[in-house]
Amino acid sequence: YLVCTNGRHDRCCATYGRPLAQELVATVGERVWECSHVGGDRFAANLVCLPDGRYFGRVGPEEGPKVVDRYERGLIDLDHYRGRCSDPWVVQAAEWFARRRTGLLGMDQLFLAGHRRLDREVSAVRFLAADGSWLRVVVRAARTAEPRLLTCSSAEPEPPLTFTLLELRAESP
Repeated sequence: YLVCTNGRHDRCCATYGRPLAQELVATVGERVWECSHVGGDRFAANLVCLPDGRYFGRVGPEEGPKVVDRYERGLIDLDHYRGRCSDPWVVQAAEWFARRRTGLLGMDQLFLAGHRRLDREVSAVRFLAADGSWLRVVVRAARTAEPRLLTCSSAEPEPPLTFTLLELRAESP
């Protein structure tokens, strides 16, 4: 397990990451490492689970053991789930929407089958569920939210990238 505690890049990671790392050391011992920047400062404290690279964000020290316990049982804690580091942001968002809507929380229950951009802001993502069914998730990615400070070291407010579910439906192969 990796916990970003890099205060040089953004103090949020040190402020929130260090207590999480300390709590996880008490829980899982040497299997947790403090690391440098992993991205997503605004989601601090960030937890990366290896070897599959699943990201969990805004994980407080009191929630960390629960997130790790669920992960070790093959389940995803959607309250903190950010997606897999190897997937583009829009795919991460689509997976979150699909899991939230279907209740498929098992890591082995939903698999990325492909994605494509439909226009500048909209993408379609396909998933194969473990039961053989297919899901099509259409997501808009745009900076439409009110500007705000995105990290502890932000100088100027800016609108965060937000994801909106436009469509989620069963689909044939």
